[in-house]
Amino acid sequence: ATRLYGCDHIEVAKGLHGLANVYSRSEPKRAESMLREGIRIYRLNPVSGELGSALFDMGTILEDKGEFERAKECYVEASESLQLSQGTILLQAKVHRATAFIYYR
Repeated sequence: ATRLYGCDHIEVAKGLHGLANVYSRSEPKRAESMLREGIRIYRLNPVSGELGSALFDMGTILEDKGEFERAKECYVEASESLQLSQGTILLQAKVHRATAFIYYR
């Protein structure tokens, strides 16, 4: 995708986000790195729900690593991003549930 679109194109971010989801359980460090780059690109090219979804996925990876404060930050930002972009209600609900879970840990 990078060769076709350039390194900061939204399609590159979507590809990184998808690959990060594939690697999230087997290679979380690799997934985190991919998501960080995808989030950076999403921030340059805001698209409905994409940034919020990636931030939610990053929060999940960080939570699995026991990095609860950083996970909470991702969940809160994901929630804000999804509200601004009018992201799907289902994803908004997942983010709110995850944020609440972190707060009460």
